[in-house]
Amino acid sequence: MPRGSSRPKSPLRSKHRWVNDASKRHLICPAAGRKGCRPIHFHTTLYACVGLGKWINLGLSRRMWMRLAALFSGGKDSTYAIYSAGRMGHSVEVLLTFIPKSVDSYLFHYPNIHLTPLQAESMGLRQVLVPVEGGEEETLDRDLGEVAGRVDGLLTGALASSYQRNRMEKAAEKHGLKLVSPLWGREPGQLLREIVSEGFRVMVVAVAAAGLGEEWLGRVIDEDAVRELDILKQRYGVHPAGEGGEMETLVLDCPIFRKRLHPKRVEKVWKGYYGYLIVHEAELVEK
Repeated sequence: MPRGSSRPKSPLRSKHRWVNDASKRHLICPAAGRKGCRPIHFHTTLYACVGLGKWINLGLSRRMWMRLAALFSGGKDSTYAIYSAGRMGHSVEVLLTFIPKSVDSYLFHYPNIHLTPLQAESMGLRQVLVPVEGGEEETLDRDLGEVAGRVDGLLTGALASSYQRNRMEKAAEKHGLKLVSPLWGREPGQLLREIVSEGFRVMVVAVAAAGLGEEWLGRVIDEDAVRELDILKQRYGVHPAGEGGEMETLVLDCPIFRKRLHPKRVEKVWKGYYGYLIVHEAELVEK
């Protein structure tokens, strides 16, 4: 820096300080050690917290940074997609939660969808609840048209379902939106381990596959569960992340939740070879 010049102040002023790290410049987050910090702009460059209180230069200009509408079901994939998009530097402006008529939906998550307003409140994000009336694709198209002027892209937690991804991409492109799918193509076992290691507390709320018995309902996914799912993949062809409908989940806590979700009254329903957990009552509690 030329002598006599002064370093421009960051948007957070004295709450951040500069440090040298090899040839890179970093900003130190005042909430050191907290994850889920929102990205900030310093002049025309976007910085994001990497989870250790350190802000890294993402190399994104304002034009590359996008405002997103997120398809949100309350499960691990849609929630982790929101978390990942934030770390990529994007901003989730609104959650779109589609309420299908039944569990047979091909596009949308069904179990315990009524709990998503509590999760949205915990994240501090605005949510739009959309009852599916008529065809699912027509409902998606209509509601994307309503938010298209306020966002730049559509965020999904699609992992391996080409059926879902292709239809969502088609609907997004129709309204000039870019589809953002940060989990697409990820190896499911590795992704599950990453979700667990990042501090996500994920409960299984529905199962429908060989090897996934009644004992899985209400189980919180941990390293042991991931190892068992890997075995079931080899033995029965079960998708470890449940992408084929083998398993549905509910996120109870994660780094972007301000409060954790606590189920108070649950009911287990078992139909012989498949089953689901109904959370009749839940509340947000302090961490």
